[in-house]
Amino acid sequence: MSYHSRGNFNNNRGGRRRYGGGGGGGRRNRPRPNLNIADFILRSEESAGPVQVEEIKHRFEDFGLNPQLLENVKRLGFETPTPIQDQTIPAIMAGRDVIGLANTGTGKTGAFLIPLINKVLADPKQKTLVIAPTRELAMQIDEALRLFKKGLRIWSVLCIGGTSTRRQMQDLRKPHDFVVGTPGRLKDMAQQRALDLSSFTTVVLDEVDRMMDMGFLPECRLRFMR
Repeated sequence: MSYHSRGNFNNNRGGRRRYGGGGGGGRRNRPRPNLNIADFILRSEESAGPVQVEEIKHRFEDFGLNPQLLENVKRLGFETPTPIQDQTIPAIMAGRDVIGLANTGTGKTGAFLIPLINKVLADPKQKTLVIAPTRELAMQIDEALRLFKKGLRIWSVLCIGGTSTRRQMQDLRKPHDFVVGTPGRLKDMAQQRALDLSSFTTVVLDEVDRMMDMGFLPECRLRFMR
């Protein structure tokens, strides 16, 4: 999971760090950070050692969540934050960029959805784009989003292949706070001018390692991270 908060994806104001390619002119000669993706991957020999138990420092009540959102979290059976939720939720609520690494089933989806829903409730101008490598994962994120936002005036659109393009275009014309989708369908929506990428203040790349394996990351970087 990679979470990136940006006031406007078409500029780089306020000294915020730029990721990815794109650009032209003099920007091509600027030095870029040398990132090695292998540094973010847990190797098998490293995982063979003793399991380190992460200390939970917060309760959900400590995060200052909207009362209705907190009630939804509790209703879904979340009593105590998981380690990734405990570390990620305060950082996202503070407006920081986050890269989260955790195994399946450790609450990664809630780690970014809970604080981002809270941001929308605090500021209706906030809009979030969540990109997932497969339609199945996008559907799972959309379902989790619906559960967390139950009873709240927050609107979302699911953009995936195998479903009606016309219906999704109609949904995108309505007010919405979240768009969840796969790279291919999001590209189609943007090319047909049904999706305005410049309107999003936050972008989430879920399972970014799978997107790299499937060849989606360069396109996501150029289109969504400028």
